[in-house]
Amino acid sequence: EDASPHLLPYLESGDAPVRGLAARAVGILQVKEACPGLHRLLDDPGQIPVFEDGAITLYAVRDLANSALKTINCPDE
Repeated sequence: EDASPHLLPYLESGDAPVRGLAARAVGILQVKEACPGLHRLLDDPGQIPVFEDGAITLYAVRDLANSALKTINCPDE
């Protein structure tokens, strides 16, 4: 089963790490239907710690959303 429809509601979560992880996931999966939700996150100041390359890095939700928008090649709103 395709997981992408199940990820979309998490873009609206009240928890910044959940929104950030959802943005990252829909970007990796290139979920076109996520474009409107990702656009709404472009002003999101929330932060999410991500462990990668042996270190924890803080990412802003808005930066993860912006990256996903570029990966998916979403049209501008």
